[in-house]
Amino acid sequence: MKFQERTVLSVAVSVTRNDGKMGFLSEVGINFFMGMIGMKINIAFASDNGYVQHMGCCIASILANSRAEEQLHFYILDGGISEENKNRVEKLRQISPCEIEWLKPDMNLLKGCPIISHFSINTYLRLLLPEMLPNVDRLIYMDCDMIVTSSLAELWTTDLQGRSLGVVSEFLEYTQDENYQRYKRDLNYEVTFNAGMLLMDMTRLHESQKFRTALQWTIENAERIACADQDALNTVFADDCLYLPFRWNIQIRPQYVMKCLPFVKDEEVKRTLAESVGIIHYLSGEKPWHYLYYEPQRGFYWKYLQLTEWKDYRPERPKFKQRLKYFKSTNPYYQAYRRFRLRVKRYFFPEKKNA
Repeated sequence: MKFQERTVLSVAVSVTRNDGKMGFLSEVGINFFMGMIGMKINIAFASDNGYVQHMGCCIASILANSRAEEQLHFYILDGGISEENKNRVEKLRQISPCEIEWLKPDMNLLKGCPIISHFSINTYLRLLLPEMLPNVDRLIYMDCDMIVTSSLAELWTTDLQGRSLGVVSEFLEYTQDENYQRYKRDLNYEVTFNAGMLLMDMTRLHESQKFRTALQWTIENAERIACADQDALNTVFADDCLYLPFRWNIQIRPQYVMKCLPFVKDEEVKRTLAESVGIIHYLSGEKPWHYLYYEPQRGFYWKYLQLTEWKDYRPERPKFKQRLKYFKSTNPYYQAYRRFRLRVKRYFFPEKKNA
């Protein structure tokens, strides 16, 4: 039974409130019909050996929070994963029955894609998904640095209202960050989404070939993009995406969230950050598996890692200079001291103006 046919049953009793949460009838509808016919949920990842542990942790969290009636099918784009690590991933079936399918992409298709900041070449692999999965009609793509803390059934049954993608806004959309506003102006964006989670209508994407367009855009604009293929996806799908509740991509950037939180006016976003129920996304180069990571959501990663073959992993303790550098960049009292010292310096030693 295809996705569209299954959805007719659940949507017939669905009620979605204005705050993005599902009403009582919707929950009853999903539970009842899933019990009758089951629900196949397709989920895709792209990884190499460097991130396979974290992908495995994310898969473990999905399985641990899934309902008995859900039929999970994982498609993994193999960007260089050893057989040993593949076997570790396969053992995740012990948490809950699921299907795991390995796909070997043609990496030559990504020639010309720029390597930016902490992004690797594998981040572009999601652009190959429609071509690699011609018989899949709906798909959830997820980055490896995510953790799921609830069932994905509600996300999966979302009506995309004729759009190709279901996405979540960048957290910075809810703030007054000047650098972000400048970034949007440079690329002529009105609003941007974070591409770490994509709910994909694969039928529409097979027909439109828009992911191939996004790949070509990335190669042609390699010198001006800042966020890898996320820039391309925002450009190509600006008018062909549906914005979903923040809970489906709760973006955590160390120190930055707390710094910007006072500027966030959306109470639902604040509540979602506090509750962390949905999909947690660990942004930036600092991750919860690093020694110096102190965000509250760090515990979710270590909780679900215990369900995997990597449960004995321990982060390497950084050297003193690294710890000192991290302290200086994150401690609010030290930052206040730096600002005070700078103001004093400018007051007593003003810069000489050019004659």
